[in-house]
Amino acid sequence: MMKEIGKLRGEKGELEDSILALQKKTAELEDREYQATLHVRDSVQLVENALLEKEQATIKEQQMSQEVERLQDSMSNFIKEAEKKKRIELENQRGQHGRQIERLMEEVHYLEMVLKDKRS
Repeated sequence: MMKEIGKLRGEKGELEDSILALQKKTAELEDREYQATLHVRDSVQLVENALLEKEQATIKEQQMSQEVERLQDSMSNFIKEAEKKKRIELENQRGQHGRQIERLMEEVHYLEMVLKDKRS
């Protein structure tokens, strides 16, 4: 009976050692799981931030494209308007010069007639 008690005590000690080892291993596994969860959470946050930055960059790109298009339209309209004003001014100048030439021609003709009259 003493032998049996000694044997049971030995088995009890081994079982307690096994329990302690299993508890230690469980604690280690729980810590690894916790660390893995933290890593996954951080990774998910990084991905979400990257997606947000990508979306913001896409929106900014669209806004810039719209601004470039608007500026191109403005420049095109400005150039057309400037060409129109230039054409009108050129036509006005031609008209004024034409009238001046006509007056000068009339004056030359008058002076030629005056000179002809004086010579006769």
